[in-house]
Amino acid sequence: MGKSLDRAQLLHGLGYGHPQARELALALLYDAGLTSPRKSNIAADKEPRVRDTLADALILVCERCEPPADEPRRPVPADEPRRCEVCGGSANRLAVESATAECRAAGVTKVAVVGGAPTIHRELAAMWPTAPELRIISGTDRHTRRQARTNLDWADVVLIWGSTELDHKVSQLYTDGRHRHVVAVARRGIEALAEALREHLRR
Repeated sequence: MGKSLDRAQLLHGLGYGHPQARELALALLYDAGLTSPRKSNIAADKEPRVRDTLADALILVCERCEPPADEPRRPVPADEPRRCEVCGGSANRLAVESATAECRAAGVTKVAVVGGAPTIHRELAAMWPTAPELRIISGTDRHTRRQARTNLDWADVVLIWGSTELDHKVSQLYTDGRHRHVVAVARRGIEALAEALREHLRR
């Protein structure tokens, strides 16, 4: 006889430990013929099919998040924030998701960020969605007025990330003209950057 797994533990391990998520997950597994109401265990070799069946139909979402508007899967409560498929339990990721969703709703397609450390650049780029398009501009590299003008013309919103690695002579290239789409971000951190973007969009 093959190895079997405790069904409740399996569902919990996959992130469907919340009662509502567990109920919907079980209904899907019953319909797929992967288990039945009479059983409390499930064959271990069915685990990949269980995982795929649930992942194809359900999206785990924490209480702070909402699934993307074009998400076809049914949202169910994640039993832990780290299980959330929107933010992964990260306040930074949630803030970026919210800000970029508002960008898309407002018709903002291009965002430029001036300043910040290289490590933060990589983190921001990794969690930024495909839309709106993101351009990250070093605040310490040599910069010309022509380059700044090109970036200003390209972007719908330009975020000047103060209190980070940002030379005054670089930031001045963007702030001297008092452009309405240039936004000064006073605080460090990705969450603060995203919140400044959201505040600008709501004006």
